[in-house]
Amino acid sequence: MIHIPKLVVNFLLLGAILVTLNGCLFSEFILQGTNLREEEGSLIVSDETHIYQANAYNFVNTSYKTSLLKIDLFNGDSSNYLGTTSPSIVDGTGSAVRFNSIKGMVSVPGTKKINITDDCTIRSLDTQTNTVTTLFGSPSTCGDTNGVGTSATFSADLRGIAYNEGVLYVADGKTVRKIDLQTSQVSTLAGVYNTYGDQDGVGTNALFGNISAIAYLNGNLFLSDTLNKKIKKMSLNTLEVSTVIGDGTEASTDGYGTQAQVNPTIENTQFTTDGVNFIFFYRKISSA
Repeated sequence: MIHIPKLVVNFLLLGAILVTLNGCLFSEFILQGTNLREEEGSLIVSDETHIYQANAYNFVNTSYKTSLLKIDLFNGDSSNYLGTTSPSIVDGTGSAVRFNSIKGMVSVPGTKKINITDDCTIRSLDTQTNTVTTLFGSPSTCGDTNGVGTSATFSADLRGIAYNEGVLYVADGKTVRKIDLQTSQVSTLAGVYNTYGDQDGVGTNALFGNISAIAYLNGNLFLSDTLNKKIKKMSLNTLEVSTVIGDGTEASTDGYGTQAQVNPTIENTQFTTDGVNFIFFYRKISSA
């Protein structure tokens, strides 16, 4: 396991990383030549032509990421893209769009679509039309109801989001939820709503403290269990959940498996994969 310290990187390097990953990246990177803001827990995603960063609009309140910054990957031009200083959930196009508190983003490969977790909802951004639409959940109703589209409900702790082959996977507090984008069906894969624990097991027999981030890799979901200070893996074939990194101690100790330790304050907010071998967050995990 290799520790990667805070870096200052140039624009093209970070742009290339994002395009290659085609997903989410947790970062405190500074982009030279742009005004991408350095902000702890920044959420960054790419649609292969632009970078989008969720942030607190003009740093009014850093706990509420209510806007998106847009940066052109080719010329570095950047601007405040969507959202304002006022937390709210309003669908629409362009200046009409409002975000309440963006907690996770993931792009859909081969499209101009970005899926966003915002409060108790999952919303879709079409970057070609600048249109945002709420697809799942309701901003006025939080819960754990499985169902189709906006009839499903999500917890107020809804955060990380991952994508693979037409399916979204979301870190919904103490549960892992699956969303089939073709049928719009929402289902619970693992964990129990509002039930704290630290228990490996299959499906709803597994218990989590609070899942803040999620990534797909090779038929598995990797889950950042922030309160338990662990990284867990769930097989999508068997729904078996097992602890792969961390022993419950808050630290940044490199090592193998549960001998390594993680610091949820800076490391567990957002991570992703390169699609082959690694999970990235401030540090690199080899699958070997």
